[in-house]
Amino acid sequence: MRRRAHNAFRWTSELIALLGKRPDPEVAARAGVALNTVVKERRRRGIEPFQRMRPRVVWTAEMIAALGTDTDPNVAAQLGLPKHCVQRKRTLLGIPPYVPPFGSGNRGHPWSPEELDLLGRMSDGDVGKIIGLSGSAVSWKRRRLGIPAFQPAPVAVDWTEERLALLGALSDEEGAERLGVSTDTVGERRRRLGIASHRERRRARRKQKVVALLHLPSSEVKRLTGVSGARIGKLRREYGITAPRLSEWRWPAAALERLGKEPDARIAADLGYSRVTVAGKRLALGIPAPQRPFKRWSPEEIALLGTAPDPEIARRLGRTKVAVAWKRRKLGISNFVPVRAGGRGQRARIGDPS
Repeated sequence: MRRRAHNAFRWTSELIALLGKRPDPEVAARAGVALNTVVKERRRRGIEPFQRMRPRVVWTAEMIAALGTDTDPNVAAQLGLPKHCVQRKRTLLGIPPYVPPFGSGNRGHPWSPEELDLLGRMSDGDVGKIIGLSGSAVSWKRRRLGIPAFQPAPVAVDWTEERLALLGALSDEEGAERLGVSTDTVGERRRRLGIASHRERRRARRKQKVVALLHLPSSEVKRLTGVSGARIGKLRREYGITAPRLSEWRWPAAALERLGKEPDARIAADLGYSRVTVAGKRLALGIPAPQRPFKRWSPEEIALLGTAPDPEIARRLGRTKVAVAWKRRKLGISNFVPVRAGGRGQRARIGDPS
């Protein structure tokens, strides 16, 4: 027999009677336990969760007669029912939805002969401003009467050579503003003459710029144009251009002569290449990296080791800090450290005899 945990909650008969009869959060609040505890106990006893049942609607003849006489939200507000309940009942009975009669709202505006004569002669928005209606109400009335929409007469443009030169050189919006015509007029004329748009021309120029550099390594093309590597690979496949290897890349003769004689970083800065590209070319040609000329240590320089910090000695001698530290440790010279205040002397070297 399974033993009950000593700290398990003890369910009284009153609380058990509430399971499934009241919502789980309410039972948990009365019992003073977590909601999960109530859910587990209810499920263990096989009790279904509480479901709040809405009162059944009894449809009277007066309520049914109101369906379709107004919009579903208005009828629902009159009957005190949810909107979906009214809509479902109306659909089941085959009652068509309510349509506002002609004469209510903007659509029922009493149109005078003068106002009707304006329809189709100007835009719906302009007509609405004149008679005090919205453009949609004017459009509804015009379409109801079968009047076609207003089409402004095309503006006659004297397409001189100077104006034609603007097509494609500027965007259609800028060209329309420059010529004082609509954007559609400029775009239609440009397309009729087979002239590419300003955006298409700009893309073509950028594409040709990238294609002209595909003989260079991809890293250089990306650095010069900012194009992604995926775009570079797509253009290579489109034009059948193979990416060159660093060893096969044609370098200027003057640049090749500098390899191994000057630092890679200096050559890269002068040529506009990356340092990795220069180093890769040098290694491909089997040229070792340039070595700094060896400078022998004089007795005077050795005597300075340990008398001051290594960075200071390096600055005095014109050598690197690493070279100074390496030489000092090789000769067994202790590092320089200042003596604390109150000690003998102002400076001493580690390992100096007292």
